[in-house]
Amino acid sequence: AMTQSTFDSHQWVATDVSTPTGTLKFKDETPSWTVNWGSDTEMSGQGVQGGPNIPVKEGTYDIYFNDLDGRYQFIAK
Repeated sequence: AMTQSTFDSHQWVATDVSTPTGTLKFKDETPSWTVNWGSDTEMSGQGVQGGPNIPVKEGTYDIYFNDLDGRYQFIAK
């Protein structure tokens, strides 16, 4: 789960997220996967609606996502 920014409703953050090596996507809060963003670049990039899964390496990250333009960034801890 990500937390919506108090200063910009399109900015989201999740802190201290531990991930295994694998892939992930960003999606809205509904149960379906109709609205989702993905990309083929790890650590940072610009996801597109229905894009591929984002590759991630095992680690702990602060993750930032913009639901307006799909940009994301993983900051290693």
